[in-house]
Amino acid sequence: MGTRAAENIFQQILSEQFGIPTALRSWPKYPSMIGLAVGKQAVVYDPEGGTRCSEDLMKVYFGDDLAFKRKFWVTRRILM
Repeated sequence: MGTRAAENIFQQILSEQFGIPTALRSWPKYPSMIGLAVGKQAVVYDPEGGTRCSEDLMKVYFGDDLAFKRKFWVTRRILM
């Protein structure tokens, strides 16, 4: 999101200083979601599945180091 903001600021500068037409880009909508580690389980919310809690979700969302992992996006589809 920061990159998109920087691109738009740069486009605005070019427009003001050199008269180049602006080509501002917007950030695509992204569904709300959250994951919270609680002990050995995770409480998660996403629009498709609602609020859920389990040890399996802990593994999917956080792995071994309490960080969101890239594999989450692939594995999440399997659990639903």
